[in-house]
Amino acid sequence: LFSIIEQASVMKVFKIQYMGGEPLCRNDFGDILLYTSRNDIYSSFTTNGVYLDKFIHEIKKVKKLLPIQISIHGGSEEALRGYGISTKEWNKTLDNCELLSSHDISFDIKTVISRLNYHRIVESIAMFSKLGARAVTLLHLLPVGGGKTMREDANFTKGEVEDIIKQINYAKSKFTNIHIDYRPFLNIYFPKEPRTELDKLINCPAGNLDLRIRYDGKVLQCSSLRVPLSDIRENDLKSIWGSILGKMLPCPYE
Repeated sequence: LFSIIEQASVMKVFKIQYMGGEPLCRNDFGDILLYTSRNDIYSSFTTNGVYLDKFIHEIKKVKKLLPIQISIHGGSEEALRGYGISTKEWNKTLDNCELLSSHDISFDIKTVISRLNYHRIVESIAMFSKLGARAVTLLHLLPVGGGKTMREDANFTKGEVEDIIKQINYAKSKFTNIHIDYRPFLNIYFPKEPRTELDKLINCPAGNLDLRIRYDGKVLQCSSLRVPLSDIRENDLKSIWGSILGKMLPCPYE
């Protein structure tokens, strides 16, 4: 990891986003964040928030830290069970959000909308706003990966989608201290044949603006494709990025 950080620093990489699994399961995660900052790279990480209190003193020392991304789903006992979250974990995450706020550490919240929780969007955003979140991103549940077992919960009727949009518009007018970003997944991708130079930049960033380095060293353009294109243990970061740049694989969600 330190070698990747050093190579990224030489390449003037702007940001490293640490993801998982759960990155805070690593006892040395505070050292990783600090080393990233010392190499003049901003960092952020995606977490379920349960272990944030263990690292609060190290997080406070990281000078180049962008808002932490906290995944909070549920909002009801039914939804918590559907996502496999215990009430104890849920409460611990909320406590840790308040802990971040008390130390003026910025965080955003990502929440996945399913048929288990879509009717509580306004209530959830009210809670996120009260916790001190800077922004909330609302994503639709995708029936891929861990979501394969929740296929029925991912299917919305047209009326349910209209209800979701009404709730979001109401929340935007009511909770002005939190930025609300709604992403019905497919609209983040541009057409496959962009018509202008700007379209090329706005198009899916996989392989152009960012790369994914998997836990085993395999390098992917996109975590949804799950097609390894190289290995960071065998090749350096600069040559990997150069060999992949512009060679887009077909999007699985076309």
